[in-house]
Amino acid sequence: MEPFYIRLCTVIFAGLTATTVVNALYFQTPVYMSAQEVDERSNTAAIPEFSSDRRGEAELQLPRTGFNTGTGHRTILSKEEIRRVVIRANTVTDKRNQIVSSDLVIAIQRGLKGLGYNPGPVDGMAGLKTRAATMAFEYDNGLMVLGDSSDLILNKILNARPVKYPRKSLGLNYGANAREVVTMIQKLLAKQGYAPGQIDGLMGEETYAAIMRFEKDRFMPQTGRISGQLIHEFFRVGAKIDQVARN
Repeated sequence: MEPFYIRLCTVIFAGLTATTVVNALYFQTPVYMSAQEVDERSNTAAIPEFSSDRRGEAELQLPRTGFNTGTGHRTILSKEEIRRVVIRANTVTDKRNQIVSSDLVIAIQRGLKGLGYNPGPVDGMAGLKTRAATMAFEYDNGLMVLGDSSDLILNKILNARPVKYPRKSLGLNYGANAREVVTMIQKLLAKQGYAPGQIDGLMGEETYAAIMRFEKDRFMPQTGRISGQLIHEFFRVGAKIDQVARN
């Protein structure tokens, strides 16, 4: 009797499996999305991933979702439609990143103030004073001078201790944004009658000495480096910083 029951169970199992497969293939109603529904879902979609070696191609990790064109047949998303989805998703994410970036800048400004730097008002705007204060922090700690607001610099600030006596560090590397600030400072020093040397965006001996002379004349601590306080003093003497920055 046992072989009979085994054969019976096998037949029943095979029948159920076959029924499920036939139902899935022939009797399930396909779900279509209208073009409007695709458009709406793209606004909240996560950004698709591109393979690093084939960026720009339509090798996207997107579900192959179709939509009803009104003609009764199913159409796979075209490359142009995929591109629109990516653009909308990136737009939404960029807006969120702007909010995160503002919070990041506020945290950096508060951290710099706590260490004795002058980043200007804590307003979430990475203005000239904040950039200069960040550059001063990087200079004092022997880091590459970038003047940028980033998670990396925030982590450095949160784990740093105040530097009472900044050391002369002319061998540091400066990023492109920081060199723009150096160029502007050199122009301001030249207009105020100090000789910063060549206007080249490089922190050399002559620029260092010119900053020291300006700080001495303004009764500031003599550091020879760019800082938020240095920018503040240029404002106090009536330097046309905006005009210099445009030239």
